[in-house]
Amino acid sequence: MPIYSVFDFCLESQVPLPELVEVNCHPDVTLKLSKKNHLSPTNKSLKSFQGKLDNTLRFRVHEGKEISIAPYEDVDLSLIQSAIYGPIFSILLRQRGLLVLHGSCIVIDNFAIAFLGASRAGKSTLAEVFYQKKFPVVTDDVLAIHFNSANPQVVPSIPRIKLWPDSALACGHQLKQLPSIYPDSDKRYHSTNNTSGDVPLAGIYILSQGPQLRIDPLKARQGFLNLVKHSRGKVLQDPNSREKHFEQCINLLQAVPVYSLTRPLALSKVWSLVDSIVDHHVQTNTHSLSVV
Repeated sequence: MPIYSVFDFCLESQVPLPELVEVNCHPDVTLKLSKKNHLSPTNKSLKSFQGKLDNTLRFRVHEGKEISIAPYEDVDLSLIQSAIYGPIFSILLRQRGLLVLHGSCIVIDNFAIAFLGASRAGKSTLAEVFYQKKFPVVTDDVLAIHFNSANPQVVPSIPRIKLWPDSALACGHQLKQLPSIYPDSDKRYHSTNNTSGDVPLAGIYILSQGPQLRIDPLKARQGFLNLVKHSRGKVLQDPNSREKHFEQCINLLQAVPVYSLTRPLALSKVWSLVDSIVDHHVQTNTHSLSVV
């Protein structure tokens, strides 16, 4: 079976995952196909989480090392891959001790800048414009953070950016050249050259809509509520995991500033918005962090 590198671990998989980079290493995680009757419908313990995604598959994620999936009949491979890349990997990362948020993340001068927000808030569009301006991308969707260094570090994710059609067109793409993420989905994607190593996180921006551009620091309570709101990985269903998750959110807030970024949603303004974010990053002295 092929072995892939993603999120700082090596994955041996019975399911082809062509967006990931194949490597020659000992697998830390295995992904195997199973039968539905071997997997119970639900088990909310994070240590050995079992669940199902409607009309796609049942799955089991065990102790951060084993993934078993049982796809339903005639499910398209791209749907299975999307389930693996999103909810299943998010649970696996939580089991491996990482804080997992729903956001995009790019790199400015060797420091990571993350964007959190509701669906269609513009996270992926920002990542795309930064990418076109030659800034490296860490992730477009699953934002995984570890605390094994002096500064919280973001680990590289699936090397692709997903875009809604209006964003893709505004960013200069032709829709016929971008595949859908799965059949009957309007959302498209393209592959990227993501960062190859962990990056220290220097700032988090919470995206919202407003008549004009404003970037304001958030107080600790507001920051905490936003981190919890934009968490991934079923963390709030398991009491033991919930406590650790809240602790990680507090640790992140103590180390990394969180800002409210309010701006018009007009796609024509996103290019100048990127310049404003770069300027804000420089002005707030985030370079005082040390690269580990």
